[in-house]
Amino acid sequence: MAAKAIANYYRYQNKDGRPVYNFWQTNPSRHFPNSRYFSRRKKYIIPDDLDDTAILYLSAEFSDSLKRAVKKLMAENATGRREESGILSEGTKTCRLILRGSAKICR
Repeated sequence: MAAKAIANYYRYQNKDGRPVYNFWQTNPSRHFPNSRYFSRRKKYIIPDDLDDTAILYLSAEFSDSLKRAVKKLMAENATGRREESGILSEGTKTCRLILRGSAKICR
C-alpha cells in the first residue's frame, strides 16, 4: 500500500517544481474535485502545505539535499523571512542587507 502511495507523490508536488507538496493534486490540477463551484475557479487553488510536505518526507526516501531545502523553507515560513542573494524579504517589505553590519534598509 505504501509503495502505491509513494508512486503517486509526484501528482501532489508543487506545480513549479519546488520540493513541497499540496493537499490537492497539482499534476494535473484537481483542487476541490467534489465541488462543481470551487473546482472550476483557479482562485480557490490553495497554496502548498508544509504539514503534508512533512508527512511525505517522513514516509519515503528523499535525498539529503531535498531534506535540507525543505527544512530551510519551513524555517523561512515560520519566521516570515526569506533570504535571497543579499535581499531579505519580511512579509511585504523588501530589505537590502548591509554586509558590514547587521543593519538593513527596508522599503
